[in-house]
Amino acid sequence: MVAVAAVFVPAASIAYWMFPQWESLPDVTRTTELVLHPRKHQNMVYGLEIHVFGQIEGDAELIWLEAGVPHRVLELSGTVDAHFTTDWYADEVTFTYKPIHVTGGSLTLRYSFLPWYPTNPL
Repeated sequence: MVAVAAVFVPAASIAYWMFPQWESLPDVTRTTELVLHPRKHQNMVYGLEIHVFGQIEGDAELIWLEAGVPHRVLELSGTVDAHFTTDWYADEVTFTYKPIHVTGGSLTLRYSFLPWYPTNPL
């Protein structure tokens, strides 16, 4: 029993530390700004992993802003399944979702900030 706990507890802690967060767009027919933050225990961020998925009827752009300037633009249409990982050294990231003739659908962002290590207790 102790051996199982010795393996399970650290594995669960690491999984929680890296567990992704989710954000759904409330209305894909309207322009929306999303500001994403790491979990409280995720300090010293060095990277960001984003997965955008869903379905939209029409075309849209997801604009990743850095200091208010577009850093990357994802063009979205129909079935959406976009994934990217990049270096990122800030404690927040801002996206602007901009629909272009979108009549319906749904989109979700699954994201993980990648920290060097947790500095606060879990």
